[in-house]
Amino acid sequence: MTQEELYKSLSDAAFEEIDRRNCLISETAKQQLNEIIRIGVDRMSVNDRYNGARIAEAQQNAKRMATYMCNKIESYGVGGRIQLRMINESLVREAKLSICPIWPFC
Repeated sequence: MTQEELYKSLSDAAFEEIDRRNCLISETAKQQLNEIIRIGVDRMSVNDRYNGARIAEAQQNAKRMATYMCNKIESYGVGGRIQLRMINESLVREAKLSICPIWPFC
């Protein structure tokens, strides 16, 4: 698997989860999430972590980050809080910080 194929695989895992959950994401947040994924791919490449099990773990962790963000958006609507309607760059940073250390993104 090339770096670009790996990147697409991890990106698809994250964005398919976002789509499946019907979450909206701003363009800036998309770029930020893509950068986090790109950093993860670079780490995997440097450490030569292209085996099937590690790729599956990275895909699951990309999906986990997306799930965190969608769960957070859904929780904002509960209990009369101000509703966040879209994943923004602040929420992407929060997701990364809250689930780190998560390989290969942190």
